[in-house]
Amino acid sequence: MAANTLNITFVKSSLGALFSNTVKHKTGDLIYIAIVGLSLLAWGIGVYILYRTIGGPDLAVTDRVSSFQAKMMPLLITFGSVFLLIRGLKFSRENPDESFLNHAIIELKSNPQKLIPILISVLIGAISFIYLQVNFMSVKTAIPTIQPFYFDDMARRLDRLLFLGQDPWVYFSWLYNIPYAVKLIDISYTLWSTLIVGFWIYAFATSRISRQRRFQYILSMMIMWFVAGNLLAILLSSAGPCYYFLFGSDPNYYAGLMSQLSSTHAVVPIDAYTYQDILLSMYNNPETRFGGISAAPSLHVGTSLLLLAFFWKHPVARYLLILFNIIIYIGSIILAWHYAIDGLIVVPVAFLCWVIAGKITRVIEGRWPSPSLNLDQSL
Repeated sequence: MAANTLNITFVKSSLGALFSNTVKHKTGDLIYIAIVGLSLLAWGIGVYILYRTIGGPDLAVTDRVSSFQAKMMPLLITFGSVFLLIRGLKFSRENPDESFLNHAIIELKSNPQKLIPILISVLIGAISFIYLQVNFMSVKTAIPTIQPFYFDDMARRLDRLLFLGQDPWVYFSWLYNIPYAVKLIDISYTLWSTLIVGFWIYAFATSRISRQRRFQYILSMMIMWFVAGNLLAILLSSAGPCYYFLFGSDPNYYAGLMSQLSSTHAVVPIDAYTYQDILLSMYNNPETRFGGISAAPSLHVGTSLLLLAFFWKHPVARYLLILFNIIIYIGSIILAWHYAIDGLIVVPVAFLCWVIAGKITRVIEGRWPSPSLNLDQSL
């Protein structure tokens, strides 16, 4: 009996210490987590009111959550695997005589309580991103009902005006002569979703970047998805060059672009070409769809710019992300997803999102300052 009492006391003590350590670790983040949670709740209520007003698709919210969870899991697994690989290579370079795996196991055994706050942060990040996307995608799905596509003709004219009387894709048409170069751009364009999901969760979980900077990134991304992804997407309702044959004034205007893309797809499979058919199928089945067509402004470009801002202080990541942003912008044009103007419109939006989020975090840090960190030099 005494032994059982001792064991129960030990377990209670261990769990108490574990809970205390977790709360202490996360206390500084709670105000930000509350802001994120309340913002997503308000957004979700807005979506509910919107659907009650206009009559949205019959797909239940739980089905939308399940749908996005299924899409997100492989992205997280991919990001986590690559992230651990990079960490392992960095550790091996700095400690050539020690195994990264053995080091991690020893660290975990010596202080298992360190893992719990990280896992909780990962869970909070994953859940918040799921509901961010459910809210965003629910509104995106309803855009043609709220505001039928009208901006395509204007976007086409603006492209020609800005690019000296020529369609922007023509300047990059030489890339179609190198199918595997287009495929590489296509892979990068698809990789975007893995990076956005992964680094959103990373921003919740890492302790290597200051709390203010982490949540400046998270809040700026939320503002971007809402303002650019929903509000501006409604105001500038457009379908993009790949669907211009349906929604533009001249069905054959982008026939050359789509022919080049189709010919490249015949040589090496282009995911964008396949996804465009999938989205069109969803558009034609509005009662069950969870996915929408929307071109302006480009969220691929906008969120990639915010990711660049997040890692601006890290030289290696900065240069890699500058290259990634260039590829994403070119890809948005040659893969026929966007007009060139779509990516240009979002640049000042991204800047404002970053600045506004910075002002919010500075106010919060002024009242509830975080511990001093100087870890921006390391991923």
